[in-house]
Amino acid sequence: MLLVSLPAGGTRVSREAAQAAHTLSEPMNMSASVVELHKAGWRLRVDPALGGCVMGLWLGATPVLRSAPDGASHAGQSAAYPLVPYSNRIGRGQLTWRGRTHTVRNGFNAEPHALHGVGFMRAWTVVEHSADILLLRLNHQPDGFWPFAFEAEQRFELQGDGLCFTLSARNIDSQPQPMGLGWHPYFVRRPDSALDLPVHTQWLAGDDLLPRESKAVEGLHGAVADMHLDHCFEGASCVAGLTDQEITVSLEADSRYWVVYTPTDSAFFCVEPVTHLNNAAQRTDPLRHGLVELLPGGTLRQRVRLTAQVKA
Repeated sequence: MLLVSLPAGGTRVSREAAQAAHTLSEPMNMSASVVELHKAGWRLRVDPALGGCVMGLWLGATPVLRSAPDGASHAGQSAAYPLVPYSNRIGRGQLTWRGRTHTVRNGFNAEPHALHGVGFMRAWTVVEHSADILLLRLNHQPDGFWPFAFEAEQRFELQGDGLCFTLSARNIDSQPQPMGLGWHPYFVRRPDSALDLPVHTQWLAGDDLLPRESKAVEGLHGAVADMHLDHCFEGASCVAGLTDQEITVSLEADSRYWVVYTPTDSAFFCVEPVTHLNNAAQRTDPLRHGLVELLPGGTLRQRVRLTAQVKA
C-alpha cells in the first residue's frame, strides 16, 4: 500500500528530439565519485550529484538496467531517476492549486509541458552509505520549477535477490501542496524482450502526449517490439514481469499507476511505477487520480522492489 503520513494537529515531440534540443538552465556534471553498492552478485551505481540517478544495475555480468555512458550529464542518459514532486507531465506547466495558478518550468527538455519534477535536476546529499545500503536526501525550496518546499529521500538497499527502493517526500512548506512520486528505470531492450503487466485501464494520449480518455484493457502482455506506447496505465498494486533470452525481471510497486514507454528502434524501454495519472494536476478531481494533498509535516512514500534471475 502507498503510504501517506500526515502530521498530527500542441505538437507531438519525441522525448529524444526534445531533450537533444534543450540544455538545462542548471547543468549537472558527472560526480567524481559515484557510489557503489554490492551484495550477492548484485552491483548498483548511483550518482548523488547527478540528480540522485542510478547509473547502472547488474546481476553478475548481466545488466538489469541500461548503463549510463561515461560522462553522462543528464538524467535522460541514466539507468533510472526519481520522479518528485510529480510524475510525467503538467500540461503547459500550468498548475492550479487552492485557487492560485503557478507556472511550473520544464527542466528536463524543450517540451512546453513541465516534465518529471525536480529531483533529477538537483544534487542529493549522502546521509547513509554502507556496502549494501544508500540513503540520499534533497531539500527543495520554492522556485520556478516547483513553488512549494519539500524534503525528499531515496533509499536503496541491495538484498540477496534484488533491489528495494523507497522514495519519500515530506512537506516542509507552511501550506498544503500537491504531491506525487515515481521511479523512471530504463530497461535493456533485447530482441525478444517481453512485458507482462496486469493493468485494467489504459489512458489514451493526444498528440500533445497528455491523457484524454481511458479504455478498459486486459493487461499488457507480449513482445515489447510490438508495443508502441507512451501511455499511462492503471491497476491495483501489481507486479510487472519482464523477460528476454538473458534475464527474467520482476518489478513490484505499492502504487497503482504505471507509465510504459517503448520507443521504436531504441536500445531501452521504460516501465515506470508512479503514484498518479499523467497530468493529474489538471483533472477536475486530481486526488481521485492519485495526486495527494500533502499537509505541512506530512510524508508520502512509494516502495519499489526489483528482483531478477539470470538464465543459464
